[in-house]
Amino acid sequence: MPRGFEVDLKARKWNFGVQNKLFYGTDMMPYYNESDNTGEKYGTRLYFGDPFYRIHDDGSTGTGSYDRLQLFYEQPFGKWLKIRVAAMFHFHGLNYSGCSQQVVLKFNL
Repeated sequence: MPRGFEVDLKARKWNFGVQNKLFYGTDMMPYYNESDNTGEKYGTRLYFGDPFYRIHDDGSTGTGSYDRLQLFYEQPFGKWLKIRVAAMFHFHGLNYSGCSQQVVLKFNL
């Protein structure tokens, strides 16, 4: 049975910010690499969440951790629109897993 906890810390000053998410627990997507009767892998067809929460990609069990550090700049344009540019650094356990970049356009309806 998947279980764990997540801590989310965020700090902002002016339009700059830093956010850190730390998850510790067991694999939240235990059937991600399994296949159905036709041989199709479940993967993102079964799990719509963030695949980094798989913790153990090799199918092993036990607890582990995932940490995401996000540095961002968010600029408002009026009261209805914001744009955010971010860089995210991913860590599994104590190991660096990679970096991803993101540009987000937010509409306040």
